[in-house]
Amino acid sequence: DNVADWVVVAGAKVRDSARLFLVQPESGLVLSNFVLTAAVAAKPTLDARRFLGRNEGMAWGEIPLGGAPLTNTLTVHDPAAWCARALIADLKQRDIRWRSGQVKTLNSWGGGAPLGPDLSAWQELAFVESAPLSELVREMMKPSNNLHAQLLFLQVGAREGESVPFQTTEVRAVGAMRRFLRPIVKGGRLPILEEGSGLSRRHGVSASQIVDLLTHMHGHASARAFRDALPIAGVDGTLRTRMRGTAAYGNVRAKTGTLRGVNTLSGYLTTAGGESWAFSILLNDYQAAPGQRPAREEVDAVAVLLAEFAGRLQ
Repeated sequence: DNVADWVVVAGAKVRDSARLFLVQPESGLVLSNFVLTAAVAAKPTLDARRFLGRNEGMAWGEIPLGGAPLTNTLTVHDPAAWCARALIADLKQRDIRWRSGQVKTLNSWGGGAPLGPDLSAWQELAFVESAPLSELVREMMKPSNNLHAQLLFLQVGAREGESVPFQTTEVRAVGAMRRFLRPIVKGGRLPILEEGSGLSRRHGVSASQIVDLLTHMHGHASARAFRDALPIAGVDGTLRTRMRGTAAYGNVRAKTGTLRGVNTLSGYLTTAGGESWAFSILLNDYQAAPGQRPAREEVDAVAVLLAEFAGRLQ
């Protein structure tokens, strides 16, 4: 997931510098250590930041004297280089000779061909087979992994026929998604998409557009894989602790969406009346007044209300 583990061990006495080391040194991450040893009863407080575009950063905070070592994570710049260095380390560990040389990564953004040597004469030594897409989508949707979502989005762009010089795979993926959604979304207006993680503030999508997509996927050839990838209320993923003890428990299968001021839930449920529904609840810039429920609880209450509906619409 492009993150490295760093471990902190308390010093010999209070106010001593703690010891810090990296679990995966091949990541190339270098951290300046500003973590101190605190009193035995102190609460540990650890944090770290990596400088933008670099593999250097700093860690700070406190760890209690005599306490167990603590592990934290930090993102790594250029994970492709990390992969190559890790491969070299594994080769050496297995006594496979490596002719020394610099690790280089190639960027294929500049018009289709990698900006580097001609790879046509290179010999493939080994490969790793990917898990099927149905599994990758589940690993993305259940925990709401933004990195995996963006990488799958870029794969769509990479498979979009002939590349256009200086056009990113992200731009091509946006075009592919618009072509996919055009016959699905009613009303003629398409969602505004910019990237695949969902973190951009410039995205624009309505609840009705999401319901159109969910309705389409219900009858899609991959409907089961899509549905199985969604978190289940009170059971797993980002919904594992939500809506337990309600009509939504084990019933609602839905994708969460959360940013500051934004809380959403979209998916499928079966009503008390026996109907299968697609639904989408989107809260934007919701500020709970004192004494009111937070946004997430308001969203869950609507989903429960839908699950409890005993009437029939059809």
